[in-house]
Amino acid sequence: MKPIADVVEPAQALPELFTHAQADLAGLRPERPHGRPITRITRDVYTLRQPVDYPLRVRAACLALGSDSIVHGVTALRLRGVDLPRRLQEDERVHVLRTKRTFPAMRDDICSHRDRLQVGPEALGGLWVTTAAEAWLQIANQVSIDALVHVGDALMRREHALSRLSDLTALVEHSHRRPGIRKARAALLLCREGTDSWPETTVRLLLVRGGLPCPTVNLPITDETGRIVYYLDMAYPAQRVAVEYDGRYHVDDATRVRDLSRRRWLEDRSWRLVSVAAPDLRDPAGIVASVRLALSSDARS
Repeated sequence: MKPIADVVEPAQALPELFTHAQADLAGLRPERPHGRPITRITRDVYTLRQPVDYPLRVRAACLALGSDSIVHGVTALRLRGVDLPRRLQEDERVHVLRTKRTFPAMRDDICSHRDRLQVGPEALGGLWVTTAAEAWLQIANQVSIDALVHVGDALMRREHALSRLSDLTALVEHSHRRPGIRKARAALLLCREGTDSWPETTVRLLLVRGGLPCPTVNLPITDETGRIVYYLDMAYPAQRVAVEYDGRYHVDDATRVRDLSRRRWLEDRSWRLVSVAAPDLRDPAGIVASVRLALSSDARS
């Protein structure tokens, strides 16, 4: 092997991710880097880049497993920045779908899957990644029904939606004997398009589990000219009852004034608002009772 001084500068000679064999060709030994900032990401895959972020770890896993690798399930959702339950968000393993019949050697940091895709994968950051909708179905056997509803809602946010309810419905209707399919069918009935946050889904599920009808999500409220003035987090339009989640602990004076003005504007138009804050989530029965009272009060008036 040539001395370090006689080889091309590794940062120029090596790609962002490289194997032990490629390092040898560049005159480096990863196990003895001579002060070079070489980081081993997974077995036989290294990088000179600092810091090593999650997308780079995923790329390293796909390089290690082979060109037929497709990013799967939890990892596909994390790459897209989807809100996930903490247990899945903290799963440090990279989940990869293997399309070949043979499996590589077992690795603690990579979870290899066998699965049959209903929809072709998408290109994302130089990788092949399962669609957001199919990744949702792939995690169905790992989470509860309520958690699956939360993730489904997260895919269909009012802003920057990654999927549609019709996409999830089509996958579920054409899936048979897949792990978690029964949970996916149950969750699909509760998922809604156009949500804004994880806690709003939590409140909506509390209302449904408490025996109340499912409210309309992000109902647009217009003024006399037809212009949309506000969106209500959750609403029962027939009773003109709205349920609003407010997770803010500290607001400035300007925000407080806007909130009061908004409430007054809605109440002037016969809307009754039930506000829910983060501490209220510790008392689900209390939230349900307040909304039920608001609905029944409207029925008596």
